Order: sequence, then C-alpha cells, then structure tokens
Amino acid sequence: KINFRDTIQIIAVNVDEFPIIALEQNVKSVPTLHYYKNASLYLKESGFRTRDQLSRNMDALITVNSIEE
Repeated sequence: KINFRDTIQIIAVNVDEFPIIALEQNVKSVPTLHYYKNASLYLKESGFRTRDQLSRNMDALITVNSIEE
C-alpha cells in the first residue's frame, strides 16, 4: 500500500464560502472530487465514495498515467 500522506495533497473548499471557485470548477453537487496530476485534471466525480473507492483512485493517480472508472 502507498502512503498517501507523503504523495497527495488534499484540499477542501467550502463552496458556500467560496462560490466563485465552485462556479469556476463547475461544481454542481457536493461532494465533488477532482483528481489532478501534474496540474492536469484526471478525474472528476460527484457523490459519496467509500474509503475503498477513494483509496483505489488515489493509488491509480500515483502509480499509473490514467484512472479507470
């Protein structure tokens, strides 16, 4: 297993406090997750995700060049 703390930065944005960011990022529902690698958006998903789903997506982001759904 990969230690995500050493390789991934997680940023939370309160869309009620920062509606301009939500608009710019086209956030239509909460929660919405954006996965970036080297400043490029790899995956955007909305709705509840299990811990396993989040872990798989972050693992894929670190280890391969694309994320499979």
